[in-house]
Amino acid sequence: MTIEPPSGLVPPEPRPQFVPHPQVVVPEPPRPMRRRTIVALAAGAALLLTGSGILGQALWVINDSSRARSSEVDLGRPGHSLPLPQVAAENDLDVTAATPTETIGVVTVLTDLYYDGQAQAAGTGSVLSSDGRVLTNNHVIEGSTSIEVTVESTGETYDAIVLGTDKTKDVALLQLVDATDLDTVELDYDLPDIGDEVRSIGNALGTGDLVTATGDVVSLGESLSITDSYGNPYEDLENLIEVDADVVSGDSGGPLVDAEGEVIGMVTAASSGGSNITGFAVPTADAMEVVEQILDGDESGTVNIGPTAFMGVTLAEQQEPGGVTINGTFPDTPADKAGLEEGDTITAVDGVPVATVDELKAEIAKNEPGDVIEITYTDAGGATHVAELTLTEGPA
Repeated sequence: MTIEPPSGLVPPEPRPQFVPHPQVVVPEPPRPMRRRTIVALAAGAALLLTGSGILGQALWVINDSSRARSSEVDLGRPGHSLPLPQVAAENDLDVTAATPTETIGVVTVLTDLYYDGQAQAAGTGSVLSSDGRVLTNNHVIEGSTSIEVTVESTGETYDAIVLGTDKTKDVALLQLVDATDLDTVELDYDLPDIGDEVRSIGNALGTGDLVTATGDVVSLGESLSITDSYGNPYEDLENLIEVDADVVSGDSGGPLVDAEGEVIGMVTAASSGGSNITGFAVPTADAMEVVEQILDGDESGTVNIGPTAFMGVTLAEQQEPGGVTINGTFPDTPADKAGLEEGDTITAVDGVPVATVDELKAEIAKNEPGDVIEITYTDAGGATHVAELTLTEGPA
């Protein structure tokens, strides 16, 4: 999902290669509410997460105009595509190359998104176990159809699957395929003190080169209410660590470490639009609480475990009450095989009326991949049809 100044989510002007960032309100109780620009930090097409018409884990409907916009992003690929001096100078960043010690247990993440063929996102993660469990942001991998993870201390690259996510905490847990004997990060579950020096280690701007940004803890317990570029709510994050380090797109999911090199948080968001960058991180204890719930198989509350059910429709940009009009389908998906096409309006799922996108989301979310559902819809000519769909596994 990048959250640049959450995928999460774009670098500010003058960085024309990125789409406009979302607007975020950051309350700072008990002080008066202050308004800032916050971006999710996954680089590239994860910007799609903040203004695309993506409407939930179960349905995954996509606004075509936003997909086209995201494909114009010039995303750096892993493999040291840009030298550090160029990255730092062109983006006015106070960063240094990560040392060999700082790279231990840190990975770079590259995803393909939404069957687009061009849309990609880049982020960072931390290795939690020697057999390849990796912690990253939900917005880094949200919507991914494939995930490639490179262990930066060895250069080895692995395919990854999503074990589980919690969007409200912006946490995702990955499993690297066939990984063994990996070095892991050291975790510190305690909160830092205000004024403590910290370092953010991440895949800044998605270049594939890890860099380190140093700063101090500014405040604790911060809350962010993130909206997309159309003003629609995306996610609310709470209890964040605020730091004054230069974290940017691509740093999402990376470790925030203390003076002892222990991970005290996971970098998630940053301010944008000013000369001073403020970063935000999910505390280690909060992130690991989600990880433990995923590993326990406890799919409750906001935690999703395993693959999500997928119809394969794209959403019409303009919606009218009384149903959900689609803009088309992805090839060889359940909706495509059932004959749904541009201009059709879905009015019920398994006999339950759906008048809005949220209602359609909720009905699809009740199902798992492999479930057979009955869709009632009207075509562009007004005729009513009923079709059976066998849901498949969708993007993360």
